[in-house]
Amino acid sequence: MSAPSVLTATRRTETGKSVSHLRKAGRLPAVVFGHGLASISVSLDAHEFEHVRRAAHSNTIIELKIDGKDVHRVLVHGVQVDPRTRHMLHVDLFELKSGEEVTVEIPLHTIGESYAVERLGGTLLHNVDRVKVRALPEKLP
Repeated sequence: MSAPSVLTATRRTETGKSVSHLRKAGRLPAVVFGHGLASISVSLDAHEFEHVRRAAHSNTIIELKIDGKDVHRVLVHGVQVDPRTRHMLHVDLFELKSGEEVTVEIPLHTIGESYAVERLGGTLLHNVDRVKVRALPEKLP
């Protein structure tokens, strides 16, 4: 397993339509939630999150530092995107609890070429391109 990505955040009190000024300032509103945990409203640097998002997969653990002191281990649960501008609007981060299993989708990548495709001119159809895996956060592939 690779080292977790690190992301910094600050707590926010703005909710609803008042978060538009955060987006104009280059911040991205987000919420951290988990099983049995209180939700935390935070804002992320949009540019920094985009770099982490491009390097991370759906099952990559991210270390989220809130206000430079609280460290939370999270997975990106969902990203809300504006359909017209394709800008990110909001991020949902799922906080992991040690010892609690999580279910994630792992993309499948085929390697090599089928004999039928290579020598007989066949066509290979991939009916499944991802598989759901349930495991402890430390054991995620």
